[in-house]
Amino acid sequence: VMKLLSLIQPKCAFFGEKDYQQLIIIKKLVRDFNLNIRIHPVKTVRDKNGLALSSRNNLLNKDQKTKASKINTILKNFNGKKNQLHLIKKNLNLNGIYKIEYLEIRDEKCLEIYSSKGNKSKNYRIFIAVKIGKIRLIDNVRLLSK
Repeated sequence: VMKLLSLIQPKCAFFGEKDYQQLIIIKKLVRDFNLNIRIHPVKTVRDKNGLALSSRNNLLNKDQKTKASKINTILKNFNGKKNQLHLIKKNLNLNGIYKIEYLEIRDEKCLEIYSSKGNKSKNYRIFIAVKIGKIRLIDNVRLLSK
């Protein structure tokens, strides 16, 4: 990304919130190297069932796509409940999603992992990566402060 930005020298660049960790790292890269580029976050685009749009979705069969569509709904149902990741995992499993690579809550600004004892931030996101069949899907949801 650094090489691309250096070659093109854009005044602004757009990165999706679907891969939120990447967005934060690119913002830091621009800041740390004093690049004169304005980074614009782009909201995640979702289908009518809430599945984050991705070219990988085309590799899912109908049953897998139905399972994948439940990820966002499940994450949103637990919004604000930072100490209930085990319930989210259980709910994912009940919906046929067993291969969870990670499910974690992190600070929205610095990506530090949430701890009920140490963090002072009020802005968090829940991040997830799962495998449905052979397809790896990622998503994230901003947690509401409660």
